[in-house]
Amino acid sequence: MISMIIQAPTVVMKSIITITEGDSWVEYISEAHGIEDHGSIVEEVEEECESQVEGVVAQVEEVVAQVEEAVAQVAGVVAQVAEVVAQVAEVVAQVVAEEDRDDFLIFYGSEKLEKHWEGVPKLPYCKGNEQWIKVSEDVSLRVFIWKPNNDSLRNLSPIVMVPGWGSVFEGWRPLLSEWTGKRPIIYIETREKSSAIFEKEMKLGDFHMDKFTNDIAEIIKFLDLGDDFDFFSSSLGSTILIDGLQSTKLQGRSSIFLAPNQKFKFPLWAKILIKMPFPKFTLKWLINTAIWGVERKVKEEGQRIRYRRTLLSQNFERIRLSARSLIKYSLPIELSEIKIPCAIITAESDKLHGLEDIKSIMQRIPNVKMIQVPSNQYAHEPDVLTEIEEFYESI
Repeated sequence: MISMIIQAPTVVMKSIITITEGDSWVEYISEAHGIEDHGSIVEEVEEECESQVEGVVAQVEEVVAQVEEAVAQVAGVVAQVAEVVAQVAEVVAQVVAEEDRDDFLIFYGSEKLEKHWEGVPKLPYCKGNEQWIKVSEDVSLRVFIWKPNNDSLRNLSPIVMVPGWGSVFEGWRPLLSEWTGKRPIIYIETREKSSAIFEKEMKLGDFHMDKFTNDIAEIIKFLDLGDDFDFFSSSLGSTILIDGLQSTKLQGRSSIFLAPNQKFKFPLWAKILIKMPFPKFTLKWLINTAIWGVERKVKEEGQRIRYRRTLLSQNFERIRLSARSLIKYSLPIELSEIKIPCAIITAESDKLHGLEDIKSIMQRIPNVKMIQVPSNQYAHEPDVLTEIEEFYESI
């Protein structure tokens, strides 16, 4: 094909010369200028045409060389992507081959995963309902609201709960099964979760921190809560609330933060995977690579199971976009605008949320206490209500 492109101008020009050799216009020009040798005109025309053709051919050859170089570069990139995908596939195979097999079959691409997002979870000692609240023109979030069966408890100030990045309800079922019978609970699923409804194509800007804080403010406004409620949050949820309280977009009576993030730290391999423009069909493999990485770092078995289940339950494109956005975020240095009483729950065994960052956050929030618990998993169990109630009694 390339040789045909190079030869084409030469063939065309030679055809023109051949045709003009016998044309009457050559004789006409010869007579007009007193030239007896008709062939000399043809020779001059041929020489000029050949010269021009050589120039065109040189240009075509240069373009072809550039195209070949570009094709070689693309082929190199494709080979690299194919190699990474192969490595990821190998990791997935290892994950599925080990003790994760059951969880993989249950949650990964199964009917159970689809049904996981349908309806409000039924909990004892309370009545619940599910609401879809429009937080912007194009986005609606799912909110669970539980109220105790006991009439005297139904009128207590509610807890507004904001779970972590991609968190699924099942991880909180043990705690909420007990807590919802004692206090009204408003459980907000943030926009990176599979339950969120986007009526437009998702973009990176849809997952900036200000979008998250605006969402919480819109839900509080929609439910007409005023400031008569207490916050409870975890990980990303805690970071959202700290950001919102500092910017004064959010207010309440008090706030308990479980393992807030000063910034979202990803290992180098994760940063590469997050930033590379992999095709969408590879995202499921990347999620399982993340599971492999988390399970290498996390020591608490309960925490490992929660994160594994969480990652397998994600909208893969949405979780990648939110990771690309949040990887650039860091909490403000100044947190003095947070006026309400606060507590931070932390565990030394929690390797995903650095204790040094938590101490730094505590030093910058004026009215804050630390609640030390045995493990991150403990903070998802009913036993943590003892520490939570002690905090409420102290304010």
